[in-house]
Amino acid sequence: MFDNPKTSLSELVKKEKVDLDRIIESVIKENPETVNKIKTGDEKSVNFLVGQVLRKANFKGDPKDIMKKLKERIV
Repeated sequence: MFDNPKTSLSELVKKEKVDLDRIIESVIKENPETVNKIKTGDEKSVNFLVGQVLRKANFKGDPKDIMKKLKERIV
């Protein structure tokens, strides 16, 4: 009945056909100032990018998994 918000990224991509890699790349490109803040050590700015990815993915997926993937791409 309700979508599970703790769905892993791999499950989400398979089940919902969400191209998470494309969404993450898009969010990174659209927010260069935030990416620069993260690179200089502002860990809190990652939360903003996680929110942007969730918004574009229709709020599906586990924010912790998304945060991990974002950090891997940025750092």
